[in-house]
Amino acid sequence: MRLIHQIVTVKDLEATIERLFFEGFSALGRKDLPPHPFTLPFDWAANPFSDRNWMFQLHGWRVLDAFFNRMAPHDVAFIGKVMSDWWRFYQEDPEAMPWYWYDMSTGLRASKIAYLVHWCEEQSEMLPLAPEVLQGLVESHLDHLTNPEELNHGNHGLFQLNGLMALVEVMAKAGKTLPREEAAREFAVTHMREILKSQLGDEGVHTEDSPDYHFFALTKIRQILEAPWLQRDDMADIRTLCEKAEIAKEWLVTPTLHCPPVGDSAEALKLKRYARLREWPHQALSSSLAARLDGYGVVRSQPEVPLEQSHYLFFQGSFHTSDHKHADCLSFVWQEKGRYRLWDSGKYGYQKGEWRDYFLSTRAHNTLEVDGQNTSRQKRDAYGSAIQHVGACDDGWLLVGKVSHPRLKITHQRVLYYRPGTGVEVLDIIHNDQPQRPRDFRWWWHLGPNTTTLELSSAGACFEDASDQQRLMLEVASTLESAPKARSHHGQQEPRLAGWFSPSYLETQPSQAVSFHFQTRQPRFAVVSRWSLGEQGAAASMRIEQGRLHVASSALYRALSELLEPGIL
Repeated sequence: MRLIHQIVTVKDLEATIERLFFEGFSALGRKDLPPHPFTLPFDWAANPFSDRNWMFQLHGWRVLDAFFNRMAPHDVAFIGKVMSDWWRFYQEDPEAMPWYWYDMSTGLRASKIAYLVHWCEEQSEMLPLAPEVLQGLVESHLDHLTNPEELNHGNHGLFQLNGLMALVEVMAKAGKTLPREEAAREFAVTHMREILKSQLGDEGVHTEDSPDYHFFALTKIRQILEAPWLQRDDMADIRTLCEKAEIAKEWLVTPTLHCPPVGDSAEALKLKRYARLREWPHQALSSSLAARLDGYGVVRSQPEVPLEQSHYLFFQGSFHTSDHKHADCLSFVWQEKGRYRLWDSGKYGYQKGEWRDYFLSTRAHNTLEVDGQNTSRQKRDAYGSAIQHVGACDDGWLLVGKVSHPRLKITHQRVLYYRPGTGVEVLDIIHNDQPQRPRDFRWWWHLGPNTTTLELSSAGACFEDASDQQRLMLEVASTLESAPKARSHHGQQEPRLAGWFSPSYLETQPSQAVSFHFQTRQPRFAVVSRWSLGEQGAAASMRIEQGRLHVASSALYRALSELLEPGIL
């Protein structure tokens, strides 16, 4: 048996433990927060930074991780003191705060209680907990972890159920009978299967709508499946899904092996090399590969292509849950030569407030905002995958997605025609279900913190990337009679936040964005936004003339005729 969170080097262990005693508790990965003094007895209701993530880590007992990994005699004694102190504080005022039984924290604590019991049994050491403290901790955790109303059905639920199974199995092996033991075991296995299948979907692509969580969840799922109590025949299909998920990882990184900043994803380095990329069903065209991964469409350069010649386009059409989903339906990010040309504003973090609200919002992504409202992130509006098509067409790639937004009273279909090294043509078709009143439709585009707007008008724009002096041209046309209003946004604060980028957790910096605003009553209309590299772009594949959409090739016409409603072409 092993814990899920591990510090692996002796140097790390020694340094972490020394910092705790001399400086205080530092939350994992939170360099933005100073250490908080940690001495016993401790005030477990303290929330010195008003920070949810910090409180989650505190009550998940991450303060003990290094001690569990070293397990010297004085470490075991300290673990017992901390657990006993938490139990003391909880008993004194069970209603002091909501963090006692937060879903994932409870599961992590249960795993640590189980590990302590297991280690002491294996080492024939005395348990550093009074019998009544152990009984109270175990029974209270059992009560909460078997309560279906408290079970999180996302990745947090995996930690809850793993903690529950660890407690049940370890206590049984130690000869300590638990109340409702068999019912608890059945609850854990049944719901573990349900959550794992829900998390990985039918294709093995993590379903929390943020590529970063594919890596996070898969690592934890692999560790959980190593537990002896899950070596069962009825988990074979889950292991097969995990194998698919391992291959999918290689499609969810840019040519530099970083995660694209989609949803709650940070741009972290995720892989060391490509090994199984071509095992995923895909198409090849010249130096490109393309694939559909549940709610994502990906076009990328082949791994052998040098970074300075690489390309990457990630199309977001995934909505399964609300936990890590942004209001980014049919947004996309685009790289050429190892640099983003169209960005996403980033993850920011989980601290509630206007900044979190902004980075979640529709206007923080490369997509359409209607009447100043965000697309829904509520679970009941989830649509699974919006991707209709990913495939080669002529000398480019055609990607199509479609979403109905009942709360906004519109349907949005987006067509991307991507020619690597040349540009991306974006066709948006809007069905307006409320034509009885004028409505506002605003297209948002994010160019990143290093880009300058050289020209901007209702017909388009010209930008320059300061990092490599690459020019990027935008042409805008629609089937509407009136031209849009174009606006530049760079570090805007009033009347609302716009034009910002988050380079790391809870950090913000001004970034270049532009918007194109149409007002109309039309029940159906189309907008073409044509992005091209260089000042003289290649010939258009899609254009609007006299209020009608035209395409340049018969192959593209045939493909679109099968995907679009009659009357569009």
